[in-house]
Amino acid sequence: MTLLEKNIKQILTKHKLTSTKVIRLSNRFLVIKGKLKSQKVIFKILISQNQYEQDKAGQALIKEVKFLNFLQNKGTKIIKQSVNRIIDYQKNKHSWYLKNWLPGQSQKVIGSGWFFKDNFFTTKNVEYLSCFYNDLYQLSESLPADLQKIFTRSKLSDYENFIDWKNLLIFLRLANLPIKKDVDKIKKFIIRHRKIFDSQQNVINQYEPYADHLLTHKNKTAIIDWENVNFGDIAHDLAVVWLRAFNHPDWQKSLVNNFKHLPYFKELMNLQIVIQSVSNIRYFLETSYSIDEKNSTKIIKILQKFVKQALNDQII
Repeated sequence: MTLLEKNIKQILTKHKLTSTKVIRLSNRFLVIKGKLKSQKVIFKILISQNQYEQDKAGQALIKEVKFLNFLQNKGTKIIKQSVNRIIDYQKNKHSWYLKNWLPGQSQKVIGSGWFFKDNFFTTKNVEYLSCFYNDLYQLSESLPADLQKIFTRSKLSDYENFIDWKNLLIFLRLANLPIKKDVDKIKKFIIRHRKIFDSQQNVINQYEPYADHLLTHKNKTAIIDWENVNFGDIAHDLAVVWLRAFNHPDWQKSLVNNFKHLPYFKELMNLQIVIQSVSNIRYFLETSYSIDEKNSTKIIKILQKFVKQALNDQII
């Protein structure tokens, strides 16, 4: 038994965890589900032996711990019900935490890394997301100093570098989309919004409100996995879900209508639709998920339509 394995066994024994079951094992983390007395819990520990990974992933894990504690202390009722509660944690080269398990069904379509289950897009869930994110945005002003120090703000140039214009041309050709004219239009659009974007990275974003991070249970919804929480703009997370509601235009409209009163929301939503659609076109050309691969041609055309609507200010 290795020293790390002994350490894990000691932690589980100390907390008297029973009925343990490994639910995720990667190069970085081991995640175990178990019982603490009658309560279901999740134990997550950094297992990488790589110094860089220990520093980077360890910081992200502790940031998640501090942030979830902040939400449980300062959050509204809907926020407290929607996120995990930290029971215990330790910061070292193999940082770990123990948190309560949230019941619920993932909204991910089996065989997909992108699609939501169709029945997620209800009036109740658009109201839930609107209340949750409005409350989350307001909490941004109360973020304690220790979290503000480790939260970062992106610049639009970071996204531009990620897009990689040369590769974008290749991806657009593969998708049989118009090439030079569209890329030039996207470039000019992004440059025109640079100042607004860079000045509006002021609210908390979960950054990955994907289908497998949203759980529903007995008419309640939860959002899990806050490892990548950071400052962002008021449109990023909403655009993630909005794009995936492509089959529900009334739902999309209801969602954006609940935020359109916020300063610069219209401009930022248009920008996020463009950036995320371009990124998702690349995803659908490279994906190995069976459902996503099967529907790639259809979704690429829909994403192209959304880009054109955003460029022409027709989203809201």
